[in-house]
Amino acid sequence: MQVFQKSRAVLCGIDEALAVLKVASGRYRDYLRAAKLFDAYLAAKQEARQSYGKNRRFWLETQRQRTEIAEELDSLWDSGYGALDIRALHDGDEIDPWETVLTIEDDMTYYAHLETIYLGILARRTRIATNVRHVVEAADDVPVLFFPARFDHWGIQGGDTVEAVRLFGESYPDTNLVALVDFDNDSVGTALACARELGKRQWGVRLDTSETMVDMSLHGHMGSSLMRGAFDYTADIVEVDNRLTAKAGRRKRPNPRLERIEGESP
Repeated sequence: MQVFQKSRAVLCGIDEALAVLKVASGRYRDYLRAAKLFDAYLAAKQEARQSYGKNRRFWLETQRQRTEIAEELDSLWDSGYGALDIRALHDGDEIDPWETVLTIEDDMTYYAHLETIYLGILARRTRIATNVRHVVEAADDVPVLFFPARFDHWGIQGGDTVEAVRLFGESYPDTNLVALVDFDNDSVGTALACARELGKRQWGVRLDTSETMVDMSLHGHMGSSLMRGAFDYTADIVEVDNRLTAKAGRRKRPNPRLERIEGESP
């Protein structure tokens, strides 16, 4: 499997894509049994949601069932990561159009189900890294601050307010340290957590909770120019059993810059 994209860009997402391959490359020894177990897991998860806060005993029982099902699924799983020959460039590498950034060799049944996931990771990370690089170069020595969570779907947002405020304070020790405490919709709890961690170093808090509890960036067009651009990746099978098999218009593109990824199955 050969992975590439068609623009001059700054590569990003390789480490995350490799982590996905390490954790999820493999297959179930008994697929039909695993499918039934997974259906049972989803059913138990739904029952847990419905019973939460209503019937604690039943909720605990569903949690026990989910744990047992997950353990049996794990017992049926054969990791295939150790069998794969993976070669890749590094996050931050500048890449040319059509340049191969990742190759995976061995039995495709170990990793074919992960293609959409790792291609999406590479596309999004590369798009943002490339656009941010352009901004930083244009800004020269002027510091650039980017707030990506304001320009994307809430489902990808996340963070630790206490850790963020602490790091900000370390980076700007001469600035009055003000914590924005509405991220988790628990302003009091977050403010107290910041105060306990930061003590007198914290100067104040900022309350900025929306009256509707829905951030306006979720309505209509969401976007920042840093999120835009076409950096979509493609994964092609280009060789099978030492026989070139690329589809029309494609070919195997060896890249001497690729480095072999060492590692054992988790």
